Amino acid sequence: MKVSVLMATFNGDKYLKAQLDSILEQTYREFFVYISDDGSSDETENILIEYVNKYKEKIILLNDHLANGSPCRNFLYLLKNVESDLYLFCDQDDVWESNHIECLVKKYENLNIGEKQKPVLIHSDLQVVDSKLNVINKSFFKYSNIPHKQTKNQYFVQNNVTGCVTLINDELKKLVFLNDNYLQLHLENIPMHDVFFAVIAAYFGNIFYINTALIKYRQHEKNIIGAQDVRSIRYLSKNLLFTEKSQNSTIDFVNFFMNYFSDKLTKKEKCVLENYCKINKKNKIRRIEFLLKNGFNKTGFLRCVNQIIHI
Repeated sequence: MKVSVLMATFNGDKYLKAQLDSILEQTYREFFVYISDDGSSDETENILIEYVNKYKEKIILLNDHLANGSPCRNFLYLLKNVESDLYLFCDQDDVWESNHIECLVKKYENLNIGEKQKPVLIHSDLQVVDSKLNVINKSFFKYSNIPHKQTKNQYFVQNNVTGCVTLINDELKKLVFLNDNYLQLHLENIPMHDVFFAVIAAYFGNIFYINTALIKYRQHEKNIIGAQDVRSIRYLSKNLLFTEKSQNSTIDFVNFFMNYFSDKLTKKEKCVLENYCKINKKNKIRRIEFLLKNGFNKTGFLRCVNQIIHI
């Protein structure tokens, strides 16, 4: 069974060596690391070349393409161009626990044959740390006040799967690239790669959670998304600025998903997704009723209030 770690980099020289070292020190040894750099202008490329030269049989650099322009596009480029049985995803600035790969792979190996024949996504908790690896919170899920179990439609409006602690199987990959030409034309409708993977697994396969922090999830000034304390003034002030554009982006994603998997969705599922795409035509009360009835509601008091205010 081939296990591949996919790492997307961009101007990450400050923390890159620590991340690479943590991967190379894994207790599970049978894996390969594939890296795609998105046109870095700092020392990232030189660091990657140094590690590739030192670990030629372990690390492979894919550098035969133009810049992708975003982490989502870069990770999808990696996934498309690497053939494996299992895929793990890696950011450039975290530190993996030594048993990171071992825990994810063992969880997969312990699934029954029927489960492995379907799309599988496995993810874990994360330890939230600052730029110097000082612990902010031992649990990302507690820090973010987010559940590890959700309805399939909640993944459209609230993603609890973090890419850097995620494993997927080849069955899920096949659905990601079910129609690659259509996908490439509509990449702007996918919020992030991990959101796309999670919705696919929720609809057509299974999502499994490991209640252990398998990573030191570094928070610093250049985080694209990062962990958020939903009880903080910073989070409240930021999310009170929720705009109609955010709602429309979710509608665009739902519409893309519905069209992309049109032949695989049930008639009922398509009807629900079609109605979500028309939610702006309903009055406020009908919108709220629809969200609650069909599982598009966010969790946590503050998130729910914010969703109700701006829906």
